[in-house]
Amino acid sequence: MKKKKKKLLLIDQRQFWTITKEAKEYSKQEDVEDLSKAIALLTGDSFPSILVANTYIKIYKPNIPVKIFKSEEKARAWLLQHK
Repeated sequence: MKKKKKKLLLIDQRQFWTITKEAKEYSKQEDVEDLSKAIALLTGDSFPSILVANTYIKIYKPNIPVKIFKSEEKARAWLLQHK
């Protein structure tokens, strides 16, 4: 069986202040972590987005590197370190 190539994931949630129940459950599935090397969560300066991102990390404790960023440039640079 051919192994799928893992991807670097940049999630831009600067304008999203909540995560639906379905999205939370989907992100917990093993295949998301199996298909991703690292996840950068882009929040900008939005306090609600930062709060949602922090809550997600603390509750779901992903098994891959996940980090929150205000700057897209810094998020991309961090992701490239996980290439």
